[in-house]
Amino acid sequence: MLLSIPHPGYRYVHAALAPEMPMPLILSPNTIERSAHALHDAAARYETLAADLRRMAADTAPTPAELTAAPLLEGWRWHQQPVGFLVGTVQGHPRLPDGPVSTSPVIVHAPTHSWVRTVSRFYVLGQPDPQAGAPRRG
Repeated sequence: MLLSIPHPGYRYVHAALAPEMPMPLILSPNTIERSAHALHDAAARYETLAADLRRMAADTAPTPAELTAAPLLEGWRWHQQPVGFLVGTVQGHPRLPDGPVSTSPVIVHAPTHSWVRTVSRFYVLGQPDPQAGAPRRG
């Protein structure tokens, strides 16, 4: 699900449903032990996402401190495969070096506030890629 916040004063006014959950975990008898760790990591990621969505619904997220700590994504553009994500140049990511990245699927986009919430984290949006067109949404 992608929620879009078009401008201040209008919260969550339109939604486009993503057809699939991102990045399925594949379990097999040979990978169950390794997959248990991945399943715990995925559960923690989605629990954090759910908590952020509840805070957004209560109009208490993201906080200025969260946006200050969020990575900056410059030269960004939308991609759809099968869910929307962004590609661009990141600065200040907690796990990746500065440089080109693809985000996890975007769940909430607040274009007039210049941020997105992906499955894994908030990103502050810098300037979009000048050669990219407007995002296409289902």
